[in-house]
Amino acid sequence: MIHPPGEEARVSLGTRFQFFAGVESLRGIGALMVAATHFSGLAVNGVSLLPHARWEGVGAFQQTIGGLLLALIVGHGMLMMFFVISGFVLYLCLERGRQGFACAFIDFHAARFLRIYPIAMFAICLVAFFGLRPPGAGAAGGAEVAANLLLIDVSMLPVLWALQLELLTAPIIVLLYFAQRQ
Repeated sequence: MIHPPGEEARVSLGTRFQFFAGVESLRGIGALMVAATHFSGLAVNGVSLLPHARWEGVGAFQQTIGGLLLALIVGHGMLMMFFVISGFVLYLCLERGRQGFACAFIDFHAARFLRIYPIAMFAICLVAFFGLRPPGAGAAGGAEVAANLLLIDVSMLPVLWALQLELLTAPIIVLLYFAQRQ
């Protein structure tokens, strides 16, 4: 469907939720680019799939293709865009939720917990079970696994720093939401 310039495509899903197709599309592209950045240095059988340095023993054409692919994976910029869009989406979550401070605080944090922790815990369990650690890291002890499961520490899976940051800033988001409503 074509929308007039300046109008966002919105789909109403019931009475409490609006889906902004363009915004969510950008958010999805940002998430995919961040994932591509993380996977770009992945090694299979000791060989990096898309190294951030020159490949040894390959021709100029392959070096050019690899460099072009790395240039197209703009993970850091996309991460910032993802954070900005997520802030907008989190604001909308608060806006359409219960409006009393205590109720909103509990609802918002429960929703964040249920959205973040299950996948993070699953990933940490995989890392712990299969011994998939960052290069140079030893075996994880019980206290380290527990701290990582609670996202207090992200040493077992450093890419979870963004989720850790979101959990740390969630109370601030709620406070800022209610402060701006005054």
